[in-house]
Amino acid sequence: TYCCVDVVERDEGESVMSNMAGPNDLTRKEDSSESRKQGVFISWSGEVSRRIAEAVSSIIPNVFQDVVAFVSSNSIDAGADWFGRIMTELSTTEFGVVCLTGDNLNERWVHFEAGALAKRITDRTRLVPFLHNIEPSDISPPLSLYHAVAVNKAGTLTMR
Repeated sequence: TYCCVDVVERDEGESVMSNMAGPNDLTRKEDSSESRKQGVFISWSGEVSRRIAEAVSSIIPNVFQDVVAFVSSNSIDAGADWFGRIMTELSTTEFGVVCLTGDNLNERWVHFEAGALAKRITDRTRLVPFLHNIEPSDISPPLSLYHAVAVNKAGTLTMR
């Protein structure tokens, strides 16, 4: 399976994700009107958040064949205009996941990316704060205005 348990680990070897959903738990969204692949922008800041973002990104193509995940740590080639690429992705993505931990709640870059994603929010787009070891009450506006989910199987399943 493509479960992300043990994909993200702390330096001590302790898992920071438990029972995240795999392909057998998720059902694929069908939208026959779409001819191009849909994008998911996964925002992160800090080591734990990056590992969570990369773990989520790794299961997406195996579960949703019509979806492409963008994670800056994996999706930008060496020597590329990284800021331009991020801006392009932010301006065209209709689904964003913001990986939040206690360490990055106040990081400017996370809020910049979340704000750019929120600017595109329409009836078809979503912005999901993905919470690791924090509660929805720990986040403040504008991120708290969006329905947050925990980094676990139940939280992951709500994002389909």
